Amino acid sequence: MRAPGIIHLANSPSAICTLPGGVRIQLRHSGHERHEGHIGSRFAQQKEHTHKALHVVIFLKGENQYRLNGQVVSWRAPHGVLIDSDVPHVVLPIMDGTIEYLQMTFSVLDEEGKECSITWPELTEAVGGAPFSTDTLKPQTWQRVTPDGFAAVDAALNEDLFLFGARFLTLLGMLGQEPPRLTPEPLGRVQERIASNPSHPWTVDELAGICNWSKGYFQRNCREHLDCTPMELVYQYRLQKASALLVEGNLTLDVIAEVCGFVDAYHFSRRFRQEKGLPPGAWRRSMVP
Repeated sequence: MRAPGIIHLANSPSAICTLPGGVRIQLRHSGHERHEGHIGSRFAQQKEHTHKALHVVIFLKGENQYRLNGQVVSWRAPHGVLIDSDVPHVVLPIMDGTIEYLQMTFSVLDEEGKECSITWPELTEAVGGAPFSTDTLKPQTWQRVTPDGFAAVDAALNEDLFLFGARFLTLLGMLGQEPPRLTPEPLGRVQERIASNPSHPWTVDELAGICNWSKGYFQRNCREHLDCTPMELVYQYRLQKASALLVEGNLTLDVIAEVCGFVDAYHFSRRFRQEKGLPPGAWRRSMVP
């Protein structure tokens, strides 16, 4: 059974997902694409255009250029591009070689179900995220949002709008945060593994093994680059998943605690209140209209 607040349109090329604050997005396209060889001709016939849809493109490999609102924007992995609705844009002819990227395209709907103009910062603030400017996003930010970008794309392709909404909310929340120092690649692997299975009974030794580091060296790198201990990192991802379940579903606290890897509902509630300043039930009532 799909959670309340999620509408799945069967036999339709698009679907609607309801985010906190009653914001409804209609998913248009989601995919993980890779192009190799002489690929410029695929985009050479494209003309500059506008539409109501928002785009997020996370580049994984290669380089190219966009023209956004009359300005040429060059990109190279691991950067990304956010395109607001109604902004003139076009992909310039792509150089020979290999490019790989994640892409999501969607529209925000008003109360009558019509597409409305909105910017990325406006959308992020509407669902409770921190203000930010699309001109100031750094490579560290894109590095942090990529794991959730992958998960959101996979969920959309598998028609799992519940998981898509949760991952997409996490991605939005990270866009407005000041990025930490560039995370060493082994720590990025640890973050991806925890994010993919936060309920696993992770230990510091097991996480250090993912990096092929000693336990002490791993702990020092966590504090230096992520400003937390290894187990605090685990609980960050458990609380992210729990927050999404609270907003999008009607599961009991006992079930959420079990699904997210907490000892019991009391342990979950205590951790949640420390992080959010409210117990889970009160926080859910404040987020769901």
